[in-house]
Amino acid sequence: MLPDEAELVRRAKEGDDQAFASLVRPHVDRAYRLALSIIADPAEAEDALQDALYKAWRALPQFRHEAAFSTWLWQIVRRTSLDRIRRAPALAFDETLHDHDPAGDPAWRWEQAERRHEVFAVLNRLPIAYRTVLTLFYVEELPIREIAEVLELPVGTVKTQLHRARKALRRALSDKKRRVEGLEGVVDG
Repeated sequence: MLPDEAELVRRAKEGDDQAFASLVRPHVDRAYRLALSIIADPAEAEDALQDALYKAWRALPQFRHEAAFSTWLWQIVRRTSLDRIRRAPALAFDETLHDHDPAGDPAWRWEQAERRHEVFAVLNRLPIAYRTVLTLFYVEELPIREIAEVLELPVGTVKTQLHRARKALRRALSDKKRRVEGLEGVVDG
């Protein structure tokens, strides 16, 4: 934990609202993306994040500095998101979350947006565990060890899940491509 972060934790534990806000502010976007990868609905993910932040504020006195504050926070976000999804049906993954490349020519950007749309549409059909591990690894770029802490799983299990998730995503994208190519033959012919 960084010295400034340790001081913010200490002050927040003493009831300093501003210290808590300063502590969570750098982690909010990533925590939201984690919630969204689990819940697959932007409004529900926002609600889950708010619930998780409230839970973190209340649980802060029990924070023992055994892991980074961000890891501890993401564990709370993960648990809160899973609780929400158990109570509500999964909705469509928001593929526009990563559709923000303003550079390049419009045709290239359109093609990239189409590819992202395809990947996120397929990703949404994968099991929650696969979506979560893929998001933490590829979107958040967390190292395996930190993913293991967030998911509260052994490192070996995370590696296995990541391998299986990649394989499932690759297979699903390949199946989708074969279906599209098959339809093009029917439409063209």
